[in-house]
Amino acid sequence: MIFDPIADMLTIIRNGQASRKEFVTFEASKFKHAILDFLKERKYINSYIIEDKKFKVELKYNKDQPKIKEIEKITHSGARIYSNAKQLRTKTTKVGTYLVTTSAGLMDSRSAIKKGLGGELILRIW
Repeated sequence: MIFDPIADMLTIIRNGQASRKEFVTFEASKFKHAILDFLKERKYINSYIIEDKKFKVELKYNKDQPKIKEIEKITHSGARIYSNAKQLRTKTTKVGTYLVTTSAGLMDSRSAIKKGLGGELILRIW
């Protein structure tokens, strides 16, 4: 059995929005914290707090529709997906934004392209 905490977090967010929940909770970690910072900065979620080593995330809706239309994990423990800046440029012309881990930290694909960086594709959101 393979345990993937990031995929679990994304599933909890998707399911929470599908059932129109105001809040969802899941175990805290530094990497999840960085992803939540990204989602909050891009206004995909309203806010989040840490309570008893768990994140409590306030989901965001626009006119009763989830702000996050789709969110999917790209890379997996058995199949890491990497992309250089040139490859990212072709991927970002499609719908959505990629979250990329680079040598300069976690950033969206457009920022990575501007800095000429590539890295591991973590998730795609739109």
